[in-house]
Amino acid sequence: MSEVLEKQVVYSSANVAVPTTDETTLLQSGAVQVPVHTCIVHVRAWCQMTSGVAATGITARLRRGADGGNTIVGESNTVTLAAAAGGNEQLFVEGVERRENIASVSYELSAQQTAATGNGTMLQGLIEVEILTG
Repeated sequence: MSEVLEKQVVYSSANVAVPTTDETTLLQSGAVQVPVHTCIVHVRAWCQMTSGVAATGITARLRRGADGGNTIVGESNTVTLAAAAGGNEQLFVEGVERRENIASVSYELSAQQTAATGNGTMLQGLIEVEILTG
């Protein structure tokens, strides 16, 4: 069974504009120290977002931070809006990856609207990074 070695949670209730169909970074984890040679990193993120005018869907993505080349972690599937455009949506995304020979990791949550002609807004969100024994 894996053991949690490090954990970091970042929460924000500051509004972030999501321009029409641009991929926009919503949250960043900051650097999380990796105390072992090989580890498993478990990342999960959630946000509440108001979609823009004419939006039909939203794609949430987890990416490695700048230190990891902005590589997508896990799946990045478009979710069809449950509410009409301009309504509030809940987005949740999770990823796991094995990392070796690194001193720290960072991740970010981004969102991209589909077919939007108006800006969306992230209302609140969080990103959680766990470093586990590998």
